[in-house]
Amino acid sequence: MLNMRNNDHLDSIHIELQDIPDHHPAKLFYDYWERIKGAKDLPLRRDLLPPEIPSILPYIILLEAKFHNGRQDYFDRLEGEGIIEICGASDSKKFISEIMPKDKFEKRHKEFVMIGETKTPLFEMGHISYLDKAYIKVVRGAFPFSKEGDTADYFILILARADAQIMGR
Repeated sequence: MLNMRNNDHLDSIHIELQDIPDHHPAKLFYDYWERIKGAKDLPLRRDLLPPEIPSILPYIILLEAKFHNGRQDYFDRLEGEGIIEICGASDSKKFISEIMPKDKFEKRHKEFVMIGETKTPLFEMGHISYLDKAYIKVVRGAFPFSKEGDTADYFILILARADAQIMGR
């Protein structure tokens, strides 16, 4: 059965980093992403150390790029508790093509290809478009990572309410 909770966010728009408050989880993760990336084109997956970012972990979705059913897909390795709270359920340990409508999957796939090629994160703001949660405004950041250094084959998504703030990291 298709889990409709993964539809795109209602009225989502691309935003710039400077549009995100300094203490929002997406902004804090961007700062961390830049630090572990250093002079490399992409940060390595092994450089992502959860003990360094405990306050951001609830907002993380870790996706691994894999071939599945003859095409590129993304396996949901884990989701933080904040994601499950916002979404009402977990899709961890599933391929996103199996939980998203085809048109939404194609949009996400194109997004991951783009951020993988440009080696830069992407940010969106919008309202949740599933269940009865359209009142929840969220910011989403999508960040490319690499297993070996040259190809984006992992993606970290940060999803948090637009007004979420982490103080004192």
